[in-house]
Amino acid sequence: MRFIPISRLAFAFVVPIALCPALAYPQQPSRQPAKATQGKPIDLPSKHSGPLPKADFGRPSTEPPAKLIHRQARETRRKNYFPFIVDPGRLDRGSAETAGVKFENVVYFESSEPFPQAAYATTILIGRVKTAQGFVSQDRTYVYSDFEVSVEEVLKQDPQTKLTPGQSVLVSRPGATVYFPSGHVRKYMVMGKGMPKVAAEYVFFLWKPTPDLPEYEILDGGAFELDNGTVHPLDERGFKFDGADAKVFLADLRKAVGASKN
Repeated sequence: MRFIPISRLAFAFVVPIALCPALAYPQQPSRQPAKATQGKPIDLPSKHSGPLPKADFGRPSTEPPAKLIHRQARETRRKNYFPFIVDPGRLDRGSAETAGVKFENVVYFESSEPFPQAAYATTILIGRVKTAQGFVSQDRTYVYSDFEVSVEEVLKQDPQTKLTPGQSVLVSRPGATVYFPSGHVRKYMVMGKGMPKVAAEYVFFLWKPTPDLPEYEILDGGAFELDNGTVHPLDERGFKFDGADAKVFLADLRKAVGASKN
């Protein structure tokens, strides 16, 4: 993995050179993640991404002690995901706002299945995003965002939790916009992996990195916005579905999930 801090005012072309993270599923080859173009800032990690949620650096948490311990347990598995985070001061490389971009290049194998990630998902559901909040881990080596999602339909059931419509679940993804006490702003993002939009409806492919904790993470290529009958992939890796008819997409997905149970 490689983490590259990039000024908003001057960019160079960058190439993903990192090795894959722990979980990878087979998928058709995809286009390369969007690259920074000279003189243009990186504002979003993917075409259909929502804004990166806000995280306040150094602000005391208002969560009760038990919840803080729980959060620290969640953060442990992503220790050292980003370089140690400190307030860069009002200006960094001549700019009051910068971007720290992480590239992940995962090795995927070709598959004839339209939804190969379904086999790796703990649960697949349709839900609407209610809230979004960014966080900096207590050891200051991880930046991530939590999204509260209202479950509308469960397409693949979590065998341990048994999700039901109307229930809320918490899903997360690396990245957020960090606001430092000095006034500096830095966007931490993983190129090619977008952030869900508040109030938008998605099909989520989720997994539990820690089985005994209730929170989920979004799989790579594992979120698709349902927008007025059209599908928009949250991640670059799902681009083959961009603009697809939502009814056809969901019908094919239900068939794939049903077939995986047989």
